[in-house]
Amino acid sequence: MSRGNGQTTVEGLSQAAKNKAMQIRGAAQKTESRMSEAAEELSQNIGERVQQLSDQLQQVSYQVRDQAKMARDKTSETVSKHPFYSIGAAALLGLGLGFLLRRRK
Repeated sequence: MSRGNGQTTVEGLSQAAKNKAMQIRGAAQKTESRMSEAAEELSQNIGERVQQLSDQLQQVSYQVRDQAKMARDKTSETVSKHPFYSIGAAALLGLGLGFLLRRRK
């Protein structure tokens, strides 16, 4: 075995290892870039969905508020038109709740 031949083989192996390392580094960088893009896209999708849900929640809260106002107005109107029935209904409700709560103890 000649010294030159051994050096050539070692240099060849060294160069092959460097090439492989460069390929691996390039593949890792591509993978990292793709993962970063996917994470950014996912983040945008989540942000859009959160905004949609926030808008829907706000609409529902407006609807609930409006329905509560209508129920309040209807109740107020009914009590104004029939005060004695309202007092009687409230008394019966109070007695019923008192009876149920007393039985629990």
